Amino acid sequence: MRFDLADLRLFLCVLEAGSITQGAVRANLALASASERLRNIEAGAGVALLERRPRGVCATEAGEALAHHARLILRQQALLRGELHDFATGARGTLHFYANTAAMTEFLPPRLASWLADRPGTLQVVWQGYDIETSVFRAVVLLAAAVASIVLLLAVFRAIWNSPAVIGHRIVRRRQKKGLEALSSGLIAVGAGDAALSTRYALQARKSLPHEPLTHLLRAQSAELTGDRATARRIYEAMLASPETEQLGLRGLFLEAEREGESEAARQFAGRALKANPKLGWSSNALFQQQCKQKDWDASLLTLDLAKKNGHVSKAAADRKRAVLLTAKALDAEDDASDKALTLALEAHALAPDLVPAAALAGRLLASRGNVGKAAKVLQKTWTTLR
Repeated sequence: MRFDLADLRLFLCVLEAGSITQGAVRANLALASASERLRNIEAGAGVALLERRPRGVCATEAGEALAHHARLILRQQALLRGELHDFATGARGTLHFYANTAAMTEFLPPRLASWLADRPGTLQVVWQGYDIETSVFRAVVLLAAAVASIVLLLAVFRAIWNSPAVIGHRIVRRRQKKGLEALSSGLIAVGAGDAALSTRYALQARKSLPHEPLTHLLRAQSAELTGDRATARRIYEAMLASPETEQLGLRGLFLEAEREGESEAARQFAGRALKANPKLGWSSNALFQQQCKQKDWDASLLTLDLAKKNGHVSKAAADRKRAVLLTAKALDAEDDASDKALTLALEAHALAPDLVPAAALAGRLLASRGNVGKAAKVLQKTWTTLR
């Protein structure tokens, strides 16, 4: 299937005229020659391209397809001729600009714009059967305007899209500022002992910063100032549910238990606080005191070792307290387990030679066993240390 440009031009002329005779005239061909060419076109295509009617011809479906591609081919031929003519006459070509950054940004744009305005040229766009032709300068201006419009629309769309978040962020910031001011003023009021003012600021802080740990602390301390122990305890208990406020809650409950004289509860809260964070100084000291009050010497020794390990008590102070605890254990074991009591008393004496109860107990136990010489040495060492 081979068609030349004359065949395609003839086929289009016949379709536009609606007659083979008139189409041959438009294509400047004799009727016999035109008829022969049309028969060769259909033979080469292997399908009827024209439908013969009493009053002329029209294209078949295959003929419409051929006509579409024929128009495209002839249009491309015309464009090719035009471009070659422009090259031949010097109206078309490529210019290369070499410039540094300063020239490209400051000097080239205005001069290039005026140059394009003086040499408009043409820009042709063929798409879906539409043929659009305009000057290069106008195309550049339209493109720049389109880009600027798109950028502006995107900025407006982004502003509209983000406006709820921006407004919400401002509201949150204002609420946070108001809440922090209430917290600061409330804590000052607590320190000054102003129950009414601290309560008012606690309500403001709760409204603005309901999940802030300091808000819970301010509410609890305000309740304590007003004497509402039940509310304070309830707030401290609620603080145990969050890891951020658990330590605050445990300390508050410990202090409340101490005020109420609930020693066992105070010991439990201090022990739980120490377990959660062994580096807390108040919990180790509080637990140690409660264990000593309950004469739980073994537990007191363990707590003392933990406090020494975490740096809450110096080595000298830890040794002195350990000696006192060992002496207390020895005194309890003196009647039922004298051997154990003697071992504990001697260990306490070694840690703190100036501890009189330890030396007296060790000397008494040694003397009861007939070891008077060693008992004398223990007592003499203590006496020398105290002098």
